[in-house]
Amino acid sequence: MQRPLIGITCSKTDDGRIAMSQNYLNSIWEAGAIGVFLAYTEDENKLAEYAELFDGFLFGGGDDMDPARYGEVKQFDSVEIDSDRDAFELSLYKHVKATGKPI
Repeated sequence: MQRPLIGITCSKTDDGRIAMSQNYLNSIWEAGAIGVFLAYTEDENKLAEYAELFDGFLFGGGDDMDPARYGEVKQFDSVEIDSDRDAFELSLYKHVKATGKPI
């Protein structure tokens, strides 16, 4: 039996490297699947391919979503925002939701 593939969104460091705990991969493996960290993209073809290729998706925790995306303003200096991640995850979500695959 082939393990399902789970695409995982993750954080990115200032120098462009992916930053995420190995625990995500370990936990997904123990649950019977294979986790794969996803590179940020806004390319519609890549997003569609991600949505088609993976059997499910885990949107990993990270910085706060920009409150402007839901009509609010940033109220505290402690709120950390990653606009690139917001754009990627929102675009990916739209593609994945249309497939009905688990998120």
